[in-house]
Amino acid sequence: MFDIGVNLTSTQFASERPKVVKRACEAGVTGLLITGTNALESQHAHAVSVGGETGSGRYRRMRARF
Repeated sequence: MFDIGVNLTSTQFASERPKVVKRACEAGVTGLLITGTNALESQHAHAVSVGGETGSGRYRRMRARF
C-alpha cells in the first residue's frame, strides 16, 4: 500500500512524524508521498523524506524498499 498524500511538513506533526510513519509501516504502508504546496514546502518535504529533520532515517528506509 502506498499513501499518495502525506502532509508531514505541517508543524502540527513536527513532534509526531516518527510515530506517524511507524504506525503507517505497522499498518502495511510501504511508501509515502510527502506533499508540498509550493517550492519551499516541497524542499521541506524532501528534507523530511531523507530524514534530515529527524535524523531517524526511517523515511529513507521505507523508500529503500522499492
